[in-house]
Parts: sequence; structure tokens; C-alpha cells
Amino acid sequence: MPTAIEVLFPLPLPPFRYLVPFGERPGPLGGRVVVPWQSGVRIGLVVGVDEVSAGRSLELREAIGWLDQEPFLPEIHTAFLLEIAGYYATPAGLVLAAMVPTGFKEKLVHEIQAVKRAAIDDLPEDLWVEAARLPVEKLELYRSQGLVLERVRVQERQRRVLRAVRPVDRNLAGRAQANQRCALEMLLTYEWFGSAAELSREAGVPESSVRALVRKGYARYEEVPSPPPALPQVLPSEEGFEAAKEPLDLSIRSSLTGGNRRERLGALVPNLVRETEAGRGCLVLVPEHALLEETASLLAAVLPVEVVSGELSDDQRARLWRELPLGPPVVLVGTYLALFAPQRPLGLLVVLEAGNASYKLASGPRMFVPTVAARFAERLDIPLVFTSALFSPEMSQLVSLEGRKHLAYKRLRYHVSDMSSTRSWPLSTDLVKVLKQVGERKRQAVMLTPRRGFSGGLGCRACGWLGSCPNCDLPLRYHRRDAILRCHQCGASRRPPDECPKCGQVTLVPFRGAGTEWFFSAVKKILPDVPVFRLDRDHQDPLEELHQGEPGILVATTAAFRRAPLPDVGLIVVCLLDTHLNVPDFRAEEETLRLLLELPELVKDRLPLTLLQTFSPSHPVCEVVRAKDLDAAVDAFVERMCARRKAFGYPPFSHLAKVQFSARVSASALQAAERFVASLEIRGARAEEVIGPTPAPVGRIKGFYAQQVFLKAAEVERFRWLLEGVKDAGSGVRVRIDVDPREVNEFLD
Repeated sequence: MPTAIEVLFPLPLPPFRYLVPFGERPGPLGGRVVVPWQSGVRIGLVVGVDEVSAGRSLELREAIGWLDQEPFLPEIHTAFLLEIAGYYATPAGLVLAAMVPTGFKEKLVHEIQAVKRAAIDDLPEDLWVEAARLPVEKLELYRSQGLVLERVRVQERQRRVLRAVRPVDRNLAGRAQANQRCALEMLLTYEWFGSAAELSREAGVPESSVRALVRKGYARYEEVPSPPPALPQVLPSEEGFEAAKEPLDLSIRSSLTGGNRRERLGALVPNLVRETEAGRGCLVLVPEHALLEETASLLAAVLPVEVVSGELSDDQRARLWRELPLGPPVVLVGTYLALFAPQRPLGLLVVLEAGNASYKLASGPRMFVPTVAARFAERLDIPLVFTSALFSPEMSQLVSLEGRKHLAYKRLRYHVSDMSSTRSWPLSTDLVKVLKQVGERKRQAVMLTPRRGFSGGLGCRACGWLGSCPNCDLPLRYHRRDAILRCHQCGASRRPPDECPKCGQVTLVPFRGAGTEWFFSAVKKILPDVPVFRLDRDHQDPLEELHQGEPGILVATTAAFRRAPLPDVGLIVVCLLDTHLNVPDFRAEEETLRLLLELPELVKDRLPLTLLQTFSPSHPVCEVVRAKDLDAAVDAFVERMCARRKAFGYPPFSHLAKVQFSARVSASALQAAERFVASLEIRGARAEEVIGPTPAPVGRIKGFYAQQVFLKAAEVERFRWLLEGVKDAGSGVRVRIDVDPREVNEFLD
């Protein structure tokens, strides 16, 4: 029977079916194959092989040829890719595009030849020619009639260089040709140069002399194989860090919490050394590029390190993918793009800062990388280590008691300032007092603000009018420095009005949602002689003075965590803790505590005073960080969070998905969501498995109204069954699925 192959492309599509190339055996599962695609050809990944009936085979097109004799993606990786696509209810092609960043964009040489005695006027017999020589329609016709043979290969990377083709002779004698002789002699010595300009610079002669050599036939441009692109050099950190002396006794699933980022990394170094010395590679995942550079440079001091991230070019990633399986074992440090890198064998997988929200892919398959990494390590049967400031409830389902390792927390001196008992805004009386002490003692301070801009909005004190976005149900953020109102969701902006559009009064004031600009100006008022710096997405002041130890105050969003720690910090301020605590998400308290436990990352060696401004001074999170035994208090907090999650059936004690229906007409979104819920009930979904529909916390974003339905099930099979009920909602309604949502209030574009 004819053999068909399932071919996956890095597109938001499921696999396509093709016949194997004529006269050839099926290639390897996980190998790359070239197939006809629209007006040309395309590279795909073989994810399945099966037999089809003769009648069915007539409906299928033939693949053109294989690019790999061995699997490009190991069979276990290929099967896992399809598994992840099923769990996240997303096309497998999207997962391929996200997780395999190379191998499918190579330039191809596509050639055709007429079969013997075909007598095709367009093609010479017994001669391979470029397929582009024929119009697409004719090529398709000849294919369908079996009149042409086809072959493909990856086009070798070429570069254009200048080479010498004749030696110096008497025609270049004399003073007038001295520059030409000099250039030709250098060209003969070095074989080639990249351009006439490059040769002229090296020889110290005018470029016109080099062009004369080309004109006279002494040199010419040729295409030669291009050298492989250089890979980024990982330079060892000059600061270094203290590595542990003995490896940790790791279980198949382990966690490492407490301490700070460098201490947690240092504790794992002996384990990484042991694996590489045993001939096994290690994979260290980081949530974002800022941590990649720091981690790679620290590890490079004691281990061989390579890096993978979105910063690499396609050619660099292709080279790394070719060389990794052939070279000695290394520690591969990378973002999620490194997860499927071809390290063989892999001995240890480490997920640094496993609770970081950046691990959630904002588009495409919307995977949460630590969850994928845990499943991947289980597939490969290798040890997995999560590191984090806080042991999260999610880890409790993956890590046994024996696998939990903990370093003592660095205890800061916390002071909670009750904003409800002060008339000062946005700086409480307590904060003004300690900021003045920072200025008098010529120290440094870091102030973490919840948002950028001046304030959360601009409104009228007389009638309560608030400037709102025309496209979103959100206030326009007030940026006083630029004199503009801007929506941080859709980007809409306008100038602030001179008077209230509703009542006509000139009583417009910033509303109480202070951002970096407001705190910056407030600090400058009380400390006019102290340098104040601002760091957020809109504005980044140079911080060299602070890193050199000069006194000053940094007002920043959480972008401060992506910069190097400051050397002389005497004060850390969380300007409004309630903004973090009041996020409409079941993880809000946990993420707020994680933020507070990560504050030591902002300083080098000191343990500064930490002031928390809040309207809820007795909140449990404040009580945790002020406890005498911080480690015990954090453990008790996590136990309470786990008990609460279990009682309400939230992850990790269930699988959770958010299904969002959005439309430009509010009623359309609601009707689509209600139809979906009704269809689930008809299919037999239980009441506790379906929550909603409910309006999204922000009802309209970018002109689209949204309704949300949450699906929840304890067993993965039941969860997948629920997701199978998600269908196209019809014209004018968008459906988006987010499995493992990290922010339940997030609008899905």
C-alpha cells in the first residue's frame, strides 16, 4: 500500500498529509522533508507515517525530497511537541514555530528534469534545470502527469570576494602603476578580500587603483562558500560568585528556594560540573534576556557555556544546532528557545526563577515554560530543578518533601507605613523622614513604583469626570512631562483638556494612581540637591553614577530588577503595595510576597531598610515579612495558599483554561460565550467544571468587548475533553484559549 507522511510546518496549522517522494522509502520520523507549497516549495517536519489506500493516495500530493538522513528533531522531542499542542489546545505548527527556532527557513536549490521519453519542449532531456524556469501552472501540470523528476538541496551560503587571477607582470611596471602593483601583491599574499574598499584600506592605495586591477583582468569577484557566523562569546563575569563545594543531593524533581539569585545558582554549580565531567550536557532556562547574560557570564567562569535566545540570528542558531550534538558537553543557557536544542545526552534541566511571569508566552501557543519543562524532563527521564525566591503551590505537586532544598532568606529590615493615617501623598510622613536621612548621609535609595507616567488618570475634582480611552474601558494615563494622556493598552493618546469637558470647570487634577513621574517630582521637591534618576519603559536615565557608588535616588518600575544591583543602597521603598495585592487574580498575594522576597536582588551586600507604603498595614503578606522567623513564616504562608487553592479547586489541584470571546458588539461576545457554555452542558460538563460567562475585568480593549469562560478539571483527560468543545464562534467573534493562565484578568489579543 502507498505510504503517507504527516508533515508539520511552523504555521498556525495542523499537520498536512503527503505521499513519500516517488521511488523512495519513508524518511526518519522527526526528519525534514521538502514538499510542494503554493507557488514554490517549503520545508516541513515529519511527525507521522502511515499507509493509505490506493484510492486515497490519488488525492495526495507527493513530497519532493528529504533534507535529513537522521532525525532533525529526535523522535521523543517530536512526540512531545504534539503532546504539548494537544494540552494547550493550539495548532501543532504554532508549537513548532515557538520551540524549534531554526531549520525551516533555509534557502533551497530546487531543480527539475524531464523523465525519459517525456518529450517536453520546455525542458532539455537528461539535464537538471532550475524549477523556476517553468511557470508554476506548467510545473503543476507536469507533476500531476508524472512527467518530471524533482530534487532539492540546501543552498550553500555564499559570499562575494575579490580574488587575484594574474600575477604582477611588466604591464604593471612603472611609477604610474605603483599603487596597482602594491594592491595586487597584497591580494596575492592574502588570497582574497571582501571588497575593493577593504583592499584599498589595507594596501593604503586609492580605491580607483583596485578597480583598475579588475578592469585590466588582474582580479575579479567570485562567489565562495561563506564561513559560518560567529557565535556570541560568553565572557566570564569579573565579579564572580561563590559556588558551593559539594553537589546537592537532587531528586528526579527538586526545588531550590531562599537566598538570592546568585546564591541559588552557586549552589547548583557542583551539580552542573559533575554532569559535564560525566559527558552529559546541561540546560539552564532563564525567563528573559537580561538574566541570560548575567547567568551565562557567571557560569562561564567555571564551565563551558553556550547561549540561545531570540537575540541570535537564524544563521547563528543553525550553526549552534549543527555543532551542539558533535561537540563536547556544555551548559546551554537560554530562554524557552533552548528547550528543544539538540544536546545529546542531556543530564540535568534547571529552570531559574520558575515563578517569573515572563515564562508565560504572550502569543502563539501561550505556554507556561516551567510546566512544559517539567513534562519534558519527565519524558527524557532526567533530573529537573526549579529555583525561585518562593516555593509556589505549583511546585508542591511536582516536588516531594525530599526534593525541596532551601537557603536561608536574606532578612531585610521592614517598616510598614500606613497610608490611611497620613495626609501626605504620594510620600508618607515616614517616607519623607527616611528619604531626608538618605540625602544627609549621602547614601542610595531605590523606590519601586507600580506604574509609569505621572498618574493613573486625569480627572475633574468638581464633577468627577475622568479622561477615558476611546477604544478601551480604561482611564488614559497622565504623562505630565510630555503633556499627554495615553492609553497603555492600545496606545491612543491626546492632549489634556484645558477645562473639564463635562462641567467646564478648570479643576483638573491627577487622580491618585501615582507613577514614576509623580514620585520623581515629589522626591525632587523635598530633596532638591540630591540626584534623582528615573527608570521605566518610557524613560531610562543613565545609571553609571549610581553603579560607581555615588549617592542618589532611583525611582523605577520593576525594570530595576533587570539592571545590576547598586552598591550603597540604604533604603528600598515599595511605593504602593496595594497595587500588587489588589490585582484580580488568585495568585496576587503569592506574587506580592515573591516581589518582597526578591528585593535583596536590588542591592549588592547591604541589608537596607525596606519601607512598604500601604493602606492595609495588617495584611498577611506584611505580617509574613515582619515575622522574626522569616523562613518559618514563608513556609506557613505557602501552606495556607496550597490549602486555599485545594479548597477552591484551583491549580495545581486542577487544570485551568480561560476561553475568551471578544467582538466589537458586546452582545455578540456574550451570545457566543453563552452558546459555548450551553453546548458544554449538553455534552455533560459538570457545574463545577465551567465558570461563566462573565465580563472580562476590563470589559473593552482596543475596541473589542470580551466575555470569559473558565474551564477546570482535576484529570487531564477530562480537561482535554472540555477543550474539545471550543469551536469557531462564528462571524465577528474571536475565540482565544489560554491554558495555565498566569493573569486571569489579562485580555487575550
